[in-house]
Amino acid sequence: MVEASGFKEHSTGPSRHIPALDGLRGIAILLVVVHNTPYFPADPSGLSWLTVVVRNAGWIGVQLFFVLSGFLITRQLLDSQRSGNYYRVFFARRMLRIFPLYYAALLIGVVLFPLVFPAATDGGASRRDQIWLWVFLFNWAHPFGVADFGFGHFWSLAVEEQFYLIWPFVVRKRDPRALAKLCSWVALAALVIRVVMRASGASPQMVYEFTVGRMDALVIGAIVAALLGIPSVSARARVLAPWLIPIGCLLVLIGALLTQGYTRDSAATQTFGLSILAVFFASILLASVIGHGSWNRRLQAALSVPLLRSVGKYSYGMYVIHYPIILGMEKLVPRFQAVFGQRYIFPLMSVSILLSYAAAFLSYHALEKHFLRLKRWFVPTSVSGPAFETVQDDARVRRSGGASAP
Repeated sequence: MVEASGFKEHSTGPSRHIPALDGLRGIAILLVVVHNTPYFPADPSGLSWLTVVVRNAGWIGVQLFFVLSGFLITRQLLDSQRSGNYYRVFFARRMLRIFPLYYAALLIGVVLFPLVFPAATDGGASRRDQIWLWVFLFNWAHPFGVADFGFGHFWSLAVEEQFYLIWPFVVRKRDPRALAKLCSWVALAALVIRVVMRASGASPQMVYEFTVGRMDALVIGAIVAALLGIPSVSARARVLAPWLIPIGCLLVLIGALLTQGYTRDSAATQTFGLSILAVFFASILLASVIGHGSWNRRLQAALSVPLLRSVGKYSYGMYVIHYPIILGMEKLVPRFQAVFGQRYIFPLMSVSILLSYAAAFLSYHALEKHFLRLKRWFVPTSVSGPAFETVQDDARVRRSGGASAP
């Protein structure tokens, strides 16, 4: 997953840090953690009922992650198109961000844990199935019942890594307008593929996890990045910006009615529902980036709350670590029930979030940041900016009365 820091990474272009994007990533990881908390009461009421509603819809946090990743990665690639070390910089920086914690988690959970606690694991499955996790192809094998070792959520990381492997080659020679057109066709193709898969009897898990069916969220995020790189389009986007949130909310509400609240495995959700969610999150993302209009400024302010931004900063670590923590807390459920009665789920879920955040904080400062510092050795060689104009260029044109700043 792309860093929660928005545009903070070095780039040769005018990309800038947007705090609201940290907040969006914070919301995404909170939705995912709640969704993956399995010990909900059979007959919830009051606050417990509300948490059950959020939990059932929490899977959409992954869709938000995909849209954000598509946007941020595409923006970085567009900014460095003229760089002579374009590919080396991109892949090195992605590996420094993703690999250390990912493989550390696998080393502990898949290799060391079975050695220390052999009775608690299936040794045969360990030898037979772990390869899919190590090579980022787990999303293609998981629907067929391979062992997940407590890392079933790694399917989405596999989707993103497969996207990262291909996307630099797609972006390299394309201007933003051509890229946006291509992304539109890819988004449509992903929708068609999901419809065909459901019609042909593919399991809901296949539709949900196969990369070919989830590409639309990533490329819809990429469309936002590409369109903001076209000055004329970005100028029109500012005019339409006050309508982004109302239109996005109306669209997602209509989708909720048509999909019965975005029930994850329903045919409606897995076909057009996923596309609606991607467009909705793209509209919220665009509103957060532009910040033009009262609603958008309020959204930016809400997403820029320090606590939410902090959750976003450590969201990658929380994503990697949270599910093993949740599974480990299962023995604590009776104790929470004894203390809190039928309202136990909210404090239990809160503890899950806090432990996930604490573990992510420790992993970042003990492990990840030392690898991230190595990024200083992998920076784009070009210092003249992106190959094509960007939304920031357009802003400078307006401020200068029509002449582009040097």
